[in-house]
Amino acid sequence: MFQRNSLGNLDAARQGDRRNTADLTAEPGDYQTWGLRFGAEYIALLADGEALLRRNAVTDATVMSFDYSNPFPMVLDLPRRKGGYNWMHAGRNLSAAEAGHISDADFFGGVDYVMEPFVATNQRALRFIQTTYGPGLLERFEILDQSELWTLYGRKDAAATD
Repeated sequence: MFQRNSLGNLDAARQGDRRNTADLTAEPGDYQTWGLRFGAEYIALLADGEALLRRNAVTDATVMSFDYSNPFPMVLDLPRRKGGYNWMHAGRNLSAAEAGHISDADFFGGVDYVMEPFVATNQRALRFIQTTYGPGLLERFEILDQSELWTLYGRKDAAATD
């Protein structure tokens, strides 16, 4: 279920090939090799996610991205979640030690929708988030829709916010 591509495989993902064919680990220094291609692909990634949220009439709701950053509240002028992350980086602002993980209830608290990318801006961050919080995602949320590059999840129990 959680097989994803790197930004280097954006075209393959658009064509429906969602196998992890080139695992870009995004180690320090890798960002410099992405150059302008990364910028153009990131804009395309955001535009696809924005279109998916608009198509599903996501307004006045909190959105979390299962990616390194969460641009959607700013892009769509959505409410910001109290206590949420602007960016999630294992070993930096999220503890990579199992004992240091925040609970699923706190991680998903106040979140109405989750956007999970098929194409990650940071594969290492995505793998960490999926491994650590993927089971909690599937317990609390269900797939509502997909685009070429994103899966949109909504709460199974819309009244619950953990």
